[in-house]
Amino acid sequence: MKQREFYCTKCGLFHWKDKRTGVKGCPNAACISNGENEVSRIYGVSSMAYAYYVKNHIDEMKSIAWSSLEFAPDYVLEYYKKQSIKIKL
Repeated sequence: MKQREFYCTKCGLFHWKDKRTGVKGCPNAACISNGENEVSRIYGVSSMAYAYYVKNHIDEMKSIAWSSLEFAPDYVLEYYKKQSIKIKL
């Protein structure tokens, strides 16, 4: 299964989804972007839109960015830790 990394601009969640599934909002049930109509708040990490977002919002991202084993593969969490991204249990 091919997966792609995404970032939610509202709750700061870095998460991975199957490429074939597509983006249908944030998978975090507690996020206001949770829902199929909230795609505009989710960026593919490999996209230019994400690069521009990071450039303009890096301080905000550093304070809210997080992930967990529920939303990302375990091997990725080690990279997130090295980048000072919070890992929630």
